[in-house]
Amino acid sequence: MREELELQIPEVSEGEIIDVPEILPLMAIRDIVLFPSMVVPLFVGRPKSLKTIEEALNKNKLIVLSTQKISRIENPKPEDLYKLGTIALIIKTLNLTENRLKVVVQVLSRVEIKEFLQTDPYFKVKIEPCKEIEPESFTPEIEALMRSVKENIEKLLSLKGILNPEISTVIQSIEEPGRLADLITAYLKLKIKTAQDLLETLNGVERLRKVSEILIQEIEITTLQNKIQTEAQEEIGRSQREYFLREQLRA
Repeated sequence: MREELELQIPEVSEGEIIDVPEILPLMAIRDIVLFPSMVVPLFVGRPKSLKTIEEALNKNKLIVLSTQKISRIENPKPEDLYKLGTIALIIKTLNLTENRLKVVVQVLSRVEIKEFLQTDPYFKVKIEPCKEIEPESFTPEIEALMRSVKENIEKLLSLKGILNPEISTVIQSIEEPGRLADLITAYLKLKIKTAQDLLETLNGVERLRKVSEILIQEIEITTLQNKIQTEAQEEIGRSQREYFLREQLRA
C-alpha cells in the first residue's frame, strides 16, 4: 500500500526569504539540471539519496541538488558532481516501495559547493549562495530581447500543442531576464552540458540571450518535425485510399 505524506510546508512565494544554513545534505541527480522556481518530482532509490532525504526531513526540509557529470555512475564521488547546483525545499514525499520514493521539491536558488564535509552515509556540503546579476534598468535592447523570447516560447509551445492561458499568463508576468530564462528551460529538452552552462551563467541578460538562441533552433526543428509528420500522415492516407479503391474495383 502506498502511503502519501503531506508535509505542512507552504510553497515559497517570490520574494519570500528562507534562512539557508551554510551546511546542508546534498543529493546527486541524474539526467536533469534543475533551475530556481521549478517544482518537480524526483524519483529516489539509491541508498545514499534515501539517506539524504531522511536527513533533510528530520531537519529543515532543505537539500542541495547537484547533477552528475556522467549519469551512468551509480555511486558518484564529489569529483563526479558539478560544483554549482541548487537548493531545494522538499514539499511532498510519496512512498512508492520500501526503498523507493517520489519526492516533490521546489527549487529555490543557485549555490556553489565549496567543500564536501562528509561523503557517507550521505553527502554533507558547505555551500555559498551565488550572486546573480540582473540589470538595474531596462535598455531598449533588453526590452526587445524579453519580448522576443516571450513571443518565441509561446510560439514553440503552440507548435508542440501545450500552450494554455495559464502558462501564457505566467510567462507574460515575468519581468526579470534571468528568471524568465530559468522558467523557459523547463520547456526545453536540453543536453546536460548545455543546461549546466545556463545554470552557471549568473548574468541574467546573458543567460536569456543564450536561451533565445536555443529557442530559435527549437522552433526550426519543431516546425520541420511537424511538417514531416503531416507529410507522412498525408502519404499514409493517400496509400489507404488507393488500397480501398483497388479492393472495390476487384469486388
